[in-house]
Amino acid sequence: MTAPNTSEGKAAEPPLLLSIKDACCLLGLSRTTLYGEMAAGRLRSVTVGRRRFIPRDAIETFIASLPTAYRSPA
Repeated sequence: MTAPNTSEGKAAEPPLLLSIKDACCLLGLSRTTLYGEMAAGRLRSVTVGRRRFIPRDAIETFIASLPTAYRSPA
């Protein structure tokens, strides 16, 4: 396995698929809340083998769908 490309002047991109734990940390949500959002259809997930992941674009879509009052200022 190779290390991610972290050449100078270029920030490392986040992975395309985030684990449940990483998605919780990124969104600041508990595991229970994250699974609730997935069950409600507001956050898309994919299963690879026995593991469940959240695609990075699904997180961006989820954040964009939140009411403006809940979003962090850019």
